[in-house]
Amino acid sequence: MEIDCDRGRKLGGDSSSKRTNCIARLSAILRCNSFWQVTKLQTEHNNELDSHMSKFMRAHKSVPLVIKRRLEAHDIVGIRSSKNVRLLEVQAKGRS
Repeated sequence: MEIDCDRGRKLGGDSSSKRTNCIARLSAILRCNSFWQVTKLQTEHNNELDSHMSKFMRAHKSVPLVIKRRLEAHDIVGIRSSKNVRLLEVQAKGRS
């Protein structure tokens, strides 16, 4: 198993990209005794880490039941996903 920095891939083509070829990486193998052993660890990033982006991590993606029901109702009446996201954003943060 290998976990890389999100900005770790190389730039491709002439298009603008957030990629910086960051070398931060963790490699591990699963041993016979069902324990993981870290084989490589590189913690140096060549880009700034943004703590505000942690809300996008998988562990922070739970959706409360009330919001889930509202999204299902919006789906039934045909409201697009992008409009649902924008509506929830406005309700949560008061953005205009």
